[in-house]
Amino acid sequence: MSFSANLAITSAVTRLYQAFPYPAYPLWARLRWQEGYLGASLFASHLRAEVGLGVSDTPLGCDQREILVAGSGEVAPYILRCWEPFDRHLTLVDVARRSLNRARWRLFRPWFPPSRFLCVDLEAGLNRDATLYGHADAFGVLHHIAAPDRAISALGQRVAPGGTLRVMVYNHWARSWIHHLSRAFQLLELDPYLLQDRHAARALLQHLAADAPPIGAKLRAMGPAMLANDARLVDTFFHPREVRLPLTKWMAWFREAGFTPLGLFDRYGELDHWQNPLWHMPDAAALDRQAQSGHFAGNWEFWLAKEGSQSSGPANVKQAWLRRRLRLLSPPLGWFSFAETETIQMPLRQRLWSCYVNHLTHCGPSQLGHLTRLVTFRALQRLVRLGAVLPLQIEDAALRSALAQPLAGGSEPHFWDHSAKLGGSATEQWVRERMATLPRADRGTVESCVMARLERAQTAT
Repeated sequence: MSFSANLAITSAVTRLYQAFPYPAYPLWARLRWQEGYLGASLFASHLRAEVGLGVSDTPLGCDQREILVAGSGEVAPYILRCWEPFDRHLTLVDVARRSLNRARWRLFRPWFPPSRFLCVDLEAGLNRDATLYGHADAFGVLHHIAAPDRAISALGQRVAPGGTLRVMVYNHWARSWIHHLSRAFQLLELDPYLLQDRHAARALLQHLAADAPPIGAKLRAMGPAMLANDARLVDTFFHPREVRLPLTKWMAWFREAGFTPLGLFDRYGELDHWQNPLWHMPDAAALDRQAQSGHFAGNWEFWLAKEGSQSSGPANVKQAWLRRRLRLLSPPLGWFSFAETETIQMPLRQRLWSCYVNHLTHCGPSQLGHLTRLVTFRALQRLVRLGAVLPLQIEDAALRSALAQPLAGGSEPHFWDHSAKLGGSATEQWVRERMATLPRADRGTVESCVMARLERAQTAT
């Protein structure tokens, strides 16, 4: 890709996030930062020590105190800063100054140590930066970059030996229906920067939700904020850059950069019929087949590690302070949103959370011990898959091995075998009225293309 093409993509992405900082939560909103436990460098360090290198007596520490948040947005910096011990230094990289300004406001707390803010494209920023990072977080950013292969190569240079990386990239197989709707919006000449066109996009989605049950089900699964929040609407359906690659290609780039995969997070329990993917990283080609067949609709969330060693150090006072602060919170809601765990009573939930916090911060007793007898085996399996229980918290090696086994049978595919006919529907009428407002000579052809896209979006995964 030429330099001018790269610049055009970066400029378009910058413009989008400058206008619509994601996820655009109110600045005064009280965030449940304990929900961000998976992004903590402490979690990645334990995963590397206990899963990636085999179970050992002492989890590896992190000699490198620098933490990189790539494509930070406005909310992740605050959540990760709450999770990191205060001797860790955060570097926040984003292309949109407005997002960084909002992040700066959220981090304006007298007890937070200062963070470094870089308003720059990720690849360019890493190439100019001499810092070595012990952990990097690249959640939802690489698929929006002009040259993700070069950005991954730069990450490989900047993550220290023995360091860790958390990544989320889109599962493009599961986003086919979004791609069809995005193309329909383009054909209808809807401009996301115009308020009336955003209202028009919402109106079309509302008509589709009523006339096309498959699309209605998918929109409901995304939550009401999809239509209410401008940032989410634009980020989903109007993004100027979305790299559509199979997981095998992403993994090949990471391996070339010197990273080894550790585990994958199965957010919605779609891989319950497989070994725990958080403890046993599945084969990328098998995961791609699972997604292509409609049996996996989540995004790819996984951890990687650089080759090399890090010496472990004793728990320090700041980590003990972090432990005390964490124990005052309730555990993440996601731990108890599954059928296997929702019946666990609050006192036991809090004890599980206390053990987890102790383990993560190297402070106090962390093994579950007799608590494993108070929780059903299936509930414990679910907690293990959610990262709520790490291997060294289970003393019995046989139980640890059993917990990693499949939890249930195969998942149901996420595509629909049929679609509703949109001819004569309110959706078709809306499209026809919209086309009448456009000064085009080929209205009939374009209208047919739009309706074809909307039809195809129903049966796409």
